[in-house]
Amino acid sequence: MEQSPATTFFTTVLIIGAGPSGLAVAACLTTKHIPVLILDRDDSTAPLWRYRTYDRLHLHLPKQYCQLPLLPYPPSSPTFLPCADFIRYLDDYVATFGLKKHLKLRRRVDSAKFDSAAARWRVSAANLESGKVEEYEARFLVVATGENDEPVLPVGITGLDRFKGDAVHSQQYRTGKAYDGLDVLVVGSGNSGMEIACDLAEGGARCAIVVRSQVRRPILLSV
Repeated sequence: MEQSPATTFFTTVLIIGAGPSGLAVAACLTTKHIPVLILDRDDSTAPLWRYRTYDRLHLHLPKQYCQLPLLPYPPSSPTFLPCADFIRYLDDYVATFGLKKHLKLRRRVDSAKFDSAAARWRVSAANLESGKVEEYEARFLVVATGENDEPVLPVGITGLDRFKGDAVHSQQYRTGKAYDGLDVLVVGSGNSGMEIACDLAEGGARCAIVVRSQVRRPILLSV
């Protein structure tokens, strides 16, 4: 059977990723009346924050360093926003700047090539709802897929294949209450590792942390 040609969409700026960065770029452009389209493979904006965070997560920086362009947080909001408040803020951001009409969700971008002769980007994406291929042409391409969307799991750890307990990535972790009374090892001491370790301890788990680098004494600088 002959396959029908892909549908082609045209825009000035094509943004891949509907997280905070992608939304911020879109808002700044639409206020300048520059045509944009936003593609995301998930079914909502800010999917990392909606679907892949633990329950106690708060922003790790004061709110003034995390707000998006053109829309400050309400003065009454806490200094360190809970995840649910941040998601509500992003939803308000989409509504305030009318970004919903620029969104194409459940689109998985498979390729992006720059056509030098036409001075345009040609992007191919799969519509995950219909199964059809869609083509996009744009003068400019913005990749806003983030750095934390895909979990990075350790490989080559001797004996991990024989471990009879649960081995989960922090993306799958939700609450320490699920580990009450259990021995849990947290690998990594970044923001997520330390916060999850605290949550596990408060939830009744016997928690230990593995840190790759040497723990050094903090240095306080006065300015």
